[in-house]
Amino acid sequence: MEILPVYHRGAIFHPSVPIWDYPGQVDRPELAQQLAEVLGQGPAVLVRGHGAVTVGASPEECVAVCAILERTAQMQYIASALGKPKPIESRYLDGRHILGQTHQNWVRNVWGYLAHTYLDSKS
Repeated sequence: MEILPVYHRGAIFHPSVPIWDYPGQVDRPELAQQLAEVLGQGPAVLVRGHGAVTVGASPEECVAVCAILERTAQMQYIASALGKPKPIESRYLDGRHILGQTHQNWVRNVWGYLAHTYLDSKS
């Protein structure tokens, strides 16, 4: 099922994360073109039976999008156990984020959290 923005950081996925039904490897230009068309202007697409593809302006942003995609899916799963998940409405959004949140701050906050949590714990 499509992942819905049921979590504040998941607002970047508004209105939902699309699903591409091709489950194989993207190893030809025409398949890459099809994937890009399903992705559109969004930051992520689910590839049925294969995983997810995320995009961003930097490696840090791609990792942040991937982490938030996973967290948003978890939140939707939990919400589904309680009933029908209700996505964040567009009236609470400012572009791709919750009102007042800038994209630069969003990426920096998520990347900083991930770097601290995973990289600092190894030392």
